[in-house]
Amino acid sequence: DGIDNDCDGLVDTDDPDIESCGPVVCEGDYEIVDGSYMGTLSLCTEITGDLLIQSSLTNLDGMEHLTTVGGELVIEHNVQLLNLQGLSGLESVGGDLTIYNNDKLSNLTGLSSLSAVGGEFMIWSNDGLTGLDGLTSLQSLAGDLTVRSNHQLTDLTGLGPLTSITGDFTIWDNQGLTKVDGLASLESVSGSLTIQYNPVLADVNGLAGLLLVGSKLSINKNDLLATLAGFSNLSSVQQLEIKSNYAITDVAGFGNLNSPVSFLDINFNPALTDISGLNGIDEVTYSLHINGNKQLTDISGLTSLTSVGSILQIGNNSKLCTSIVEAFVETISVGSLLSTTGNDDGC
Repeated sequence: DGIDNDCDGLVDTDDPDIESCGPVVCEGDYEIVDGSYMGTLSLCTEITGDLLIQSSLTNLDGMEHLTTVGGELVIEHNVQLLNLQGLSGLESVGGDLTIYNNDKLSNLTGLSSLSAVGGEFMIWSNDGLTGLDGLTSLQSLAGDLTVRSNHQLTDLTGLGPLTSITGDFTIWDNQGLTKVDGLASLESVSGSLTIQYNPVLADVNGLAGLLLVGSKLSINKNDLLATLAGFSNLSSVQQLEIKSNYAITDVAGFGNLNSPVSFLDINFNPALTDISGLNGIDEVTYSLHINGNKQLTDISGLTSLTSVGSILQIGNNSKLCTSIVEAFVETISVGSLLSTTGNDDGC
């Protein structure tokens, strides 16, 4: 009958019929490829290995007893899956959690009990996903968080309880993402934070609670991003890269950032006119690059800077007076390489 009637975690042809089973720990790895597999897992409270869900099912009803997946949980290529309500009892995933290429999945409301993910949490290429609602119990992540190529996603509402990410946080190529609201509680990303290729992202105000990025903050190729004011409380980052954002005119959002930083790259931002807001940085331990910013005329926002450990390059900023650059570098100790070519020699 497709049901584990004797509670041994297996579907046997000679299972004795008993009225009910207690909690069942299902050992090993499992796959759900069609509805016949649901009966096998309907009494599992724990799966010790991996669980792969790759089917034509419209829902996961019948898995409400499941609280723990010890290994990876992969939900991918489910072309008819409408919701994750059948996983409403799921509290923890020991390995990676991947939600990938589920075209009709519109939200994550079935994951309301999920409080722990031991590996990477990846939400990727779900074309119908309009919100991340449902992650109401997820307060911290032990690994990376990736939100990538979900083109109907307009904001990150649903990640509200999240306060810390131990790994990297990547927001990449979400074509409809206009804001990152939903991250108000996020205070720290121990790895890198990358915000890249989100063409209609207008602001990052949803990150106003962020205090620390342990490694690199990359803000790259977000065509409509006009302000970085959402980083106003960020006080610590190891590397900062602001590159090819066509609408950014200043970097005033980094007024609370303290030094030292190891890398500071401000490159190819065609509307950027000044870099006021970086006056808290007095030391760059390795390299500083300010290149190819066509409207840049003022670098006085770095007047607190006294030393660059290795490389200082300020070049090809066509409206930045060479005399301003020369006066600026005279006040700075540079470790090995200084390059200031391609600026405006006519003023």
